[in-house]
Amino acid sequence: MPSAGDKIRASDIPRVLDYDSTTSISATTTGAAIDTGISVTASVITGRRYRVTAHFTGLRGTTGDSGQVTITDGSNVVMLGSGRIYIDATGVEVEGRTIILIDQPSTGTKTYKMRHENVTGGGATGVGASATRPTYIMVEDIGLV
Repeated sequence: MPSAGDKIRASDIPRVLDYDSTTSISATTTGAAIDTGISVTASVITGRRYRVTAHFTGLRGTTGDSGQVTITDGSNVVMLGSGRIYIDATGVEVEGRTIILIDQPSTGTKTYKMRHENVTGGGATGVGASATRPTYIMVEDIGLV
């Protein structure tokens, strides 16, 4: 943590490498995980940390069902999953959730995606979004390991 008189280098400040968002409700699913339609891709290098932040405004679906949102790599391998989100009696779970993944990948191009699935119940769930409450994913370079 810098203190008075310290110089802050540009490499000390998080830098957004890619950002993607939507204001539309995603496709719905009754089971298997599907893409929300948003992803980020960044050129990364060994020895650095990257913060991937995925935020969604809630899930929409059938009363009593639950869904889960995950951060995956480009091959849909789950890197970090959130807890389950339960759909209330109105068919909407409106609380926003933010998932944060700290990754230390090898040098190359790395893709991160936001996916969701219906975990319990017989209905379908979809990730909510609106013009005033977008769903987004972003990747930031947060410095050396």
